[in-house]
This record gives sequence, C-alpha cells and structure tokens, in this order.
Amino acid sequence: MLLTERGRPVVERLAEAWDEATTDVLMLLQPRDAAGGFRGRGDFFLEDGGRLWRDRAAPSMPMVFASLQIVHPRLFEGAPAEPFSMNVLWDRAAVAGRLRGIVHDGGWFTVDTPENLAAASAWLAHHGA
Repeated sequence: MLLTERGRPVVERLAEAWDEATTDVLMLLQPRDAAGGFRGRGDFFLEDGGRLWRDRAAPSMPMVFASLQIVHPRLFEGAPAEPFSMNVLWDRAAVAGRLRGIVHDGGWFTVDTPENLAAASAWLAHHGA
C-alpha cells in the first residue's frame, strides 16, 4: 500500500481531494527531483489549486505522474474504441482545465533496473516499511 510520510494511505488523500464539479482526472504526483530512479523529463506543471498542464516542448517538467489516479467516467465519453494511451484523455482534461493533481509526501521510486530496486529496498528498510 502506498502511504504518505505520516503513514496514511494515499488513496484517502486522493479521495478527500476529489471534486467532481471541477475535476475529470485527479493524479498523484511526485516531484521529479524526489522521484527515486526516475530519468525522464517529467510529465506536468502544477499550478496553485492543483491544476495540471504540460508543455511538450519544455526541456523538463517538475512533476511526475506517480501511477495512481481517479478518473471520472465522463472522461471516457467519445474515447477511441481501440486501445489508446491515457495521454489522449489527460490532454483532453487539461485543455478543459479539469486535470488536477496532488503531490505525494512520501517516498516513490522507479523500479526498472536492479540498481533502482536496490535503492528502493534500502529506502524501505531505512523507513521501516
């Protein structure tokens, strides 16, 4: 279970932050500089109030999608019938101003190499998880 730094389930934080009136997608985010093992350029910019946007021409973006989200079913209206990237729907929500995020306050790691697995394991051992 993904927890906050204070030992609270992240899903609870997401549920409390959800606002159906203003949001189609609510994402958990990790600051790129605090995302263990992450080597990408980041995914989003975060404004005050939680609104997300991105600039694909930017050399980097400060927030990384941390793989947990709440999505309103209305976002899937008119979605392609064949398999597609969620980026299509995220971009739609961003243009409408309905893509939002909250920042995770605990550890988060990309575990895609033996080295990153070792770093994540060491962090977990040190933090008692």
